[in-house]
Amino acid sequence: MPSKKIKLHLGCGSVYLKGWVNIDRRDLDVIGPDDSRWEKYKEQNTTTIKKYYKRKYIKSYSATRKIVADRKFDIRHLGWKIEKGTVSEILAVQVLEHIPKMNVDEFIRSCYKILKPRGEIYMDVPDIIPTVAMAYNAKDDYKELEYALRLIYGSGKSEGHIHHDGYFVEKIVDMFKRVGFKNICVCNKIPHKYPTIGISATK
Repeated sequence: MPSKKIKLHLGCGSVYLKGWVNIDRRDLDVIGPDDSRWEKYKEQNTTTIKKYYKRKYIKSYSATRKIVADRKFDIRHLGWKIEKGTVSEILAVQVLEHIPKMNVDEFIRSCYKILKPRGEIYMDVPDIIPTVAMAYNAKDDYKELEYALRLIYGSGKSEGHIHHDGYFVEKIVDMFKRVGFKNICVCNKIPHKYPTIGISATK
């Protein structure tokens, strides 16, 4: 009998993917399976990769969406929590920019280590170059400038809503190459309403 595929959805936030292990930080207000609200909010948040953001996108910051996760831990410690060579797929949507710069290389290495041979990863991040251009071009429009600055720096509403670094294509491709990822492809699999870089690769 073939072994069950382990698929990790890292930094899941308010997006719950059925068939994946959805993971987010313990120090956030995360609803887990041991919470009495689990079934209610899991149903509300459940969606698919094809319809990853099933709610209407709102430019203004909103903190009303509940976070539902199967497991709660800081993904900076991924290598301590997940056994090496056991994971078939990793998905991290708009997550890397929230990881402190000092921890990013370790996080990418941990993703590589826990994947099985030929395991797949897809990650996307805000594209800093057109986002900075958005901010420059919106300098006479206060609301648009505030929106562009939030895309660059994060909302700052909590530690988990801060962007620690900016990414462009060459930078993130080089990061993947350095740890050994192959078949690196720049491709946006998940639609966003703002400039984004998507990267897929295999171990």
